[in-house]
Amino acid sequence: MRSSRSVLPSPATASEIEAADLLARARRLDRNALALLHQTHYPEVYRYVSFRLPDNDACAKIVAQVFVHFLAALRKRRAPRQNLPGWLFREAGSLVDEYLRKTGKATAASTPPPPDQHGEGESERFHFYTALLRLSTDQQHFLAMRFSQPRALSEVAQLMDRPEEQLRVLQQRALAALHVNLGGQL
Repeated sequence: MRSSRSVLPSPATASEIEAADLLARARRLDRNALALLHQTHYPEVYRYVSFRLPDNDACAKIVAQVFVHFLAALRKRRAPRQNLPGWLFREAGSLVDEYLRKTGKATAASTPPPPDQHGEGESERFHFYTALLRLSTDQQHFLAMRFSQPRALSEVAQLMDRPEEQLRVLQQRALAALHVNLGGQL
């Protein structure tokens, strides 16, 4: 007797299959697949980087580097076979950390620019970035993953390849530290 249950894939499964197929095509350096991956993931990677850095030019350069590194990994056959967004965010996080180390921005952010160089909104933005840079790299990475665009904690756990409960604790500690760094204004 046949089951009345459908054997059609669920929408989540279908999108996973589509993503896996697109990544497989990209691994063969299919230009259309590469263009679609870039078009799909560039905005979210840019939002992630801009959450961590206030400099738009630096953000654009870092995101471009992420995709250059992805192409290099494809050519060396070291590109991810699954979870491409997670790989892109990890790469972006590493490049942001490297940028901050090289430019000394992590320490320079403690000195605000002269008042005539920014309006009130810019002052608040600067205050936020200064507070964010005082967090651990792991906390910065998590907060950017979680809040640069609306994401459920379960999605962040999948992207970061970490247990949800571990991220719940990290979130609590990161937000508490950010609250302190903002002088209780969070």
